[in-house]
Amino acid sequence: MSIRWKHVRVVAVWLAGAVATVAVVPLLGQFFVSLADEQGWYAHPSARVHAVLSALTAITASPWFHWLGGATIGFAGGVWLDAIARKRDIQPDLEVTFDPTNPGGRFVYSVKFRDDVHLSLSMVGNPPLEDLAYTVYCCRVTNRTNRTLRQVNARIFPRGENLSFVFSSKTSCDLHPGASDYVKVWTVYHTSPIGEDGGAKHTRDIVISGLNATRALKGIEFNLSETPALKLLD
Repeated sequence: MSIRWKHVRVVAVWLAGAVATVAVVPLLGQFFVSLADEQGWYAHPSARVHAVLSALTAITASPWFHWLGGATIGFAGGVWLDAIARKRDIQPDLEVTFDPTNPGGRFVYSVKFRDDVHLSLSMVGNPPLEDLAYTVYCCRVTNRTNRTLRQVNARIFPRGENLSFVFSSKTSCDLHPGASDYVKVWTVYHTSPIGEDGGAKHTRDIVISGLNATRALKGIEFNLSETPALKLLD
């Protein structure tokens, strides 16, 4: 298990604060007790309590208190609601897109079995299968911020199952401001033994996140009987 220095620093600060509190608080407490005793604050305590309560009663009975109290509560409530509304309206740091025109062949492309390192090992001696291909569908993920987003990764959730996919054969990547990368979201094998029913409609959720990025959630719908086969859902 790796230990982050950031966490070590936080623990060290908290420990130093705890030690300082244990060492200083008793001294300050004794000082203020002695000061109060010297000033005679402990003399006639019931009378002093009565005086404080009378002053508080006079303040709360003033019409100004009600107006100022209502304005303060209303202002605090407005700030709180505004913060919630802003949080809901914040655009995610990462944008997920799919271009059906497939510029540069980056969104949809085909790979022959013989060019796939993993599949080619099982296809040795079977030329008919070596010449077959499978199709990969990708989405583009773009950094919309003016800072570098670290360890951006994608996860696909098909029908409640947590399956992890990778960015361009990497488990994660760093995206500089305005930079993009492509994530595989669907693969269609054109052989019946390992193929998936392309005529049916399949819905998935893609979650893009990073160490210093707000999470982006996008739904995708795949149906080979439609054009384009892959669509992004709101």
